[in-house]
This record gives sequence, C-alpha cells and structure tokens, in this order.
Amino acid sequence: MFDETNEILVLCVKGKDYSVYRLQMDAEAKRKYLQLFNEGVDNIIRFETEDRDEVQFSSSYKLNDDEVFTIQDFQPLPCIKNALDHPDTLEPFIPKNPRGDLETGHKMKAILAGRKISDADYIIAGQKFSATQTLWRKPFQLFLDGQTFTVPRPSFSITISNDVDCVFINGKLLFLNYTSANKVFDLSEYYRAATEEEIQTFKSNQLFYVADDSTFAQNVRGITIRKKIARILDMGTLSGCSIEKIREKSLEMGINVQLENGKVVIPSTKADLKSLLAFLAEEMYKGSITNKTYLTNSSRAIDQ
Repeated sequence: MFDETNEILVLCVKGKDYSVYRLQMDAEAKRKYLQLFNEGVDNIIRFETEDRDEVQFSSSYKLNDDEVFTIQDFQPLPCIKNALDHPDTLEPFIPKNPRGDLETGHKMKAILAGRKISDADYIIAGQKFSATQTLWRKPFQLFLDGQTFTVPRPSFSITISNDVDCVFINGKLLFLNYTSANKVFDLSEYYRAATEEEIQTFKSNQLFYVADDSTFAQNVRGITIRKKIARILDMGTLSGCSIEKIREKSLEMGINVQLENGKVVIPSTKADLKSLLAFLAEEMYKGSITNKTYLTNSSRAIDQ
C-alpha cells in the first residue's frame, strides 16, 4: 500500500481553517511508521484474509465483524490533495508547545499517509490525533546512556497509535467507526439524525398522543433517539399505517403499546420510548426457533 517514497503528513486545524505539513523523520522511523499504517489499512479493508463487505454508511446501522462502512464519491480536503500534488513545497511540522500547537494557532488533528495515483485519484490513510499522544520532556528527567545518567535536551515527542481510522481509496472512504473517522475528516454531513423540525413532524403525527411535551422534549435530546426518528421518517413506515395495525404488530413483538383517545401514547420513559421507536423503525424481529423478540443491527431490507 505505502512505501518510503510516499508522504506522511500532519493535518492541522484552527476553527474551519486547515493546513498540512510534512512529518519529517529519518528513513528507519518512516519505514516503521508506514509499516504500522499498512497493517492498519489492511485491517480496515480486509477481515482476516478476505475482503470485508462494504456497507453504505448509515448512522442507524451497526457493522458486523466482516463489514466496513463506505462513503461513495468522498472528497478529501483540497489542502490534502494540494499537499500530495506538491509535496516538495510542504513545510515540516514543528510545534511550539506540549500540545502540538503551531505558531499560527493551528492544532494537530490527524496524521496521514498518502500518495497521488493520477490527476484525480489519491490513496490516503488517516489516523486521528489527540493531545494525550504528546510528550514534552522535562529538563530534570534523567536517562541512562551506557553507565551514565544524563539530562536530555527538552524536546517534543509523539506517541504513535497502531490504528488507522479511515482509508480513502478508489474515490470512496472506508472506515469501521464513525466517531474515530470523524476525528480525521469532518463527516458530519453524512450523519443522519432528525432535525428539530423533523422531531415536531414526528410528534404531531395523527397516530400519536404526547401527554407531556416537556418530558418528550427532554427524551429526544439524545442522538440515538434522533437517529431512530430520522430512520422512521426516511422509511415512511407511518404513511398509510393505522392504529389497528400498530397495535396488532406490537402485540406480536411483545411491545406494550398504550392507547389514549384512539392514539398511540408516546412513552414518558426513555427506555420505553426507545423500544417503541425500534419497533416503528422495523428494527425488531422474531426468532424463528425461540420465537423471542430480538433487536437487529439495522432495518436494511434484503432484496428479494
């Protein structure tokens, strides 16, 4: 995947302003670092010896062990492309303090390995970075050199992770964990959660009865519940649905749906609300042998 001719970059950020620098190192350090990157890339792309199955990213889906999320037609930051287009123009990364900040105020965000394939094609592997990975040696520390303890010159050092959080290859981004990949590249636009307007649309549906508006507002603050509501709205499961059908199917699944004034009562407890939303998002199924009700990873339909 990567070799010593490829670039190792530091992606830095200040607000919405990004900058890229070269992580300058000697030949042995670069070789060992790229070996870690290659192992991390292999872990994302392959499950043991076989390629992982690619799943289009959905915030409501939990990956199986042999799957990997993908975002098609992903566009890396222009500054990263420019850095790989003109690597000889890059300045070395030289921090000014123990947090890894630059003189410009930019902070370390990620370490990247990459190379340009063609005018419009790149391979980039990203590794998130946090301040906990930095070490600023204090001048009173003693280090053993042969038989003599010495005081080293104060220097900035980095603890390197052996994980790669995302890989951009063949025009798509691959990753196993959204939170980690999002710390390398901003993926917020791909994260689907219900907006305030959509929450109100769901709440005002004629199928539902909300007894306490303030309790409902409190319960739907969490991202997990907002994801489920977004999923229900996206699937359109409520369109053309009747109270009778909800009641019938909920009894089959063992969900205790309460009715008030001929409408489904939105539970006041968060746990019961999550169960109802999982049911409405079709994330439940009956075991074919035990007949028990289970939660599935997602509500992706299987093509017939």
